[in-house]
Amino acid sequence: MMKLYSPNRTERILRSLDDEIERICRTIHLPPAVLKAVLYKEITDIDLFDPLADAAVALNWWRVRLLNRMPVPESSRGKPGFFRKFDSSTGFGQIFARTAILAIKFAVSHGITTTESLGLGKDRTLSPDSPSDLQEIWTRLYRERDFNLICSALNLLYAGWEMTGRIVFESYNTEELKLTFTRYNANVRHITPYGEIAFQYYLKYR
Repeated sequence: MMKLYSPNRTERILRSLDDEIERICRTIHLPPAVLKAVLYKEITDIDLFDPLADAAVALNWWRVRLLNRMPVPESSRGKPGFFRKFDSSTGFGQIFARTAILAIKFAVSHGITTTESLGLGKDRTLSPDSPSDLQEIWTRLYRERDFNLICSALNLLYAGWEMTGRIVFESYNTEELKLTFTRYNANVRHITPYGEIAFQYYLKYR
């Protein structure tokens, strides 16, 4: 499938995001090279299927909003139907709403950020099983570049915690970094080609 972003175009995008990335990473104590590595890998992997998947999700959430305004039984409102897509990996970080919610919950519980600072309201409780939360988070990931980048960065912290039990990236060895990159992309406990490639990009940006 044809890729939508060439390596050169991706580099230009990352340069344009440099101040934003630096600010986000400084706030949550994440090395910028870690986030840049994942962004480069994800952006260069975006193909024609990705915007189609995003369009399907956007259409389905529009259908849910319309359905919820109609006089239908409460039990059928806002429920994902068969063969309907309500989440997709979106934005430069190619992150799912469900994944972002889990990363946000982790970051809030560890005092890294607050739901208020993320524009979600004070002391907000999110659930990956809540259709309304999924809709809100996916829509923001899709529409808001900054929110997408922040959630991608938080997901890296969460991935690092899951794979090493700590979130001090400067203390990670090579294997731990590769495992963290792997976990950003897949729910496995061994290093995958994704982790190997992302680590090479990390060395490039370090």
